[in-house]
Amino acid sequence: MVDSIISRASMGCVLASSLGAQDPDKNPEYADLPDEDFEKICLKANLERDVFGFIAILSLTWSRL
Repeated sequence: MVDSIISRASMGCVLASSLGAQDPDKNPEYADLPDEDFEKICLKANLERDVFGFIAILSLTWSRL
């Protein structure tokens, strides 16, 4: 079931704590980094967040495309 939820990321929502001052998007220090390095910093920052809950919508029917 987890694989189904992850593969359909647009069909749900995660409630997590704010990054606050550690938000890489708001830090001018990271403005000139290459995209690959910036993504690594964002991933590390997001791993430190607390997840409060999530909701997902799944189809219980099986269809072959």
